[in-house]
Amino acid sequence: MIDEILFSVGPGQIRTALLAGGRPWELILARSGRASVVGNVYLGRVVRVLPGMDAAFVEIGLERAAFLARAEARHAAALGRGNAAAEGGQPGPRIADRVREGEAVLVQAVKDAMGEKGVRVTTALTLPGRHLVYTPTRSEIAVSRRIEDEAERDRLTGLVAEVARPGEGFILRTAAVGAGAEALARDAEYLRALWAEVQDRRAAAKPPALVHQDLAPVPRVLRDHVRGHVRRILIDDRAALAEARRFAERFMPEAAGIELHSGPTPLFELYDIESEIERALSPRIELASGSVVVIESTEALTAIDVNTGRHVGRGSFAETILETNLEAAAEIARQVRLRNLGGLIVIDFVHMDRPDHRERVVETLRAAFQADPAPVYCGGMSPLGLIEMTRRRSRESLDQMLMEACPACGGGHGRVKSAATVAYEAAAAALRTAARAPGARLTVIAAPEVIDAFEGEAKVALEEMEAALGRGAALRREPGYARDRYEVVIA
Repeated sequence: MIDEILFSVGPGQIRTALLAGGRPWELILARSGRASVVGNVYLGRVVRVLPGMDAAFVEIGLERAAFLARAEARHAAALGRGNAAAEGGQPGPRIADRVREGEAVLVQAVKDAMGEKGVRVTTALTLPGRHLVYTPTRSEIAVSRRIEDEAERDRLTGLVAEVARPGEGFILRTAAVGAGAEALARDAEYLRALWAEVQDRRAAAKPPALVHQDLAPVPRVLRDHVRGHVRRILIDDRAALAEARRFAERFMPEAAGIELHSGPTPLFELYDIESEIERALSPRIELASGSVVVIESTEALTAIDVNTGRHVGRGSFAETILETNLEAAAEIARQVRLRNLGGLIVIDFVHMDRPDHRERVVETLRAAFQADPAPVYCGGMSPLGLIEMTRRRSRESLDQMLMEACPACGGGHGRVKSAATVAYEAAAAALRTAARAPGARLTVIAAPEVIDAFEGEAKVALEEMEAALGRGAALRREPGYARDRYEVVIA
């Protein structure tokens, strides 16, 4: 269970670490030049219907048209043509039964663009609150699968049934456990008002247009991840602290205290998050026992290999293998969530002859994934020691956010930090240097592509860095520097 949340605010980006037992389990990176659009609602225009793919492309004002699959187009008719009642609001047999080229349709982003694939959208809109998710196109009351207590499920369902109006629906979030009627009613009223705003903006907009933007990064994390077991929230920026406290006072007054970190050691360094990020970008993880886990991602799947490494154990050979696999199972669950891996994942554990040992490893792996907010399916173990699993995610992996193909590998599979990632790091380093030498003029020296990034994706980082400094900073290209090397020099 997540018990601490750390927010590190730097020029152009906000990094969030979710900790359990002092160790990070999830990293959320929000960059001004590469912001997530998940949760945003757009009035789009259907630009192409592809019967062969049973899907459509919708122009929503982004660089690429969004992808709308038939399974996600269930309510397009209700919003675009007003005939859902005649069709019962159920998926039609073909995409052409749901949308037509040229028509306007209200859609919501459910998955960010990744690689060559554009944003995925749905017409089954949802508006999340603290305790409830509002479903204006579905008139039913559902409960999060993570709320397992049947008595609590029945209690919450009964309370929301008294609040719900005809034609609207709600999903009770995990955070609703223990909530009273007043809190649920307050959440419902807030979400109804939000939906009314969406409808008003839609009525006044011309496609493509953004009609609703989800919360900013800090309040979004508070809304989606703060539960009763979170005991501490630390933020290293005063403006972000004020934003978090305003949100908490309105929507979650019961939340743990939100504190400012102002010590001499940067917050992520104090909690060893920086080194955890570096480890999460490496394919090789060495466990405490000396065993090794290797994680390699391809376009089709992620392959994870477990081997004993230096682990020799103290008991029999079978016990040593079991210890290795159990330790690896727990760490694999953490690494998959930390790296935000998704899609098909195949894990090759060290071979075990005993069926009861194989079952223990499978149970340990499944238990370790229970707290993961992303939907996870974990199959059984094959006789060869393989486990196939899938994990659904809505944003890019840590590797996709921070790394890119190595330009020196000649088409190989090497990965290096992207120029934008190094630029963000350099901007943050410049602010730390400025704190030690107030008023001094700074020069950032880096590889040409890193300096170029300050004029592109990392432009906001440069602007925010100079705003914090109260003056401009000199940028100098150094062709001899490696991609990940930079210096901040006091003039």
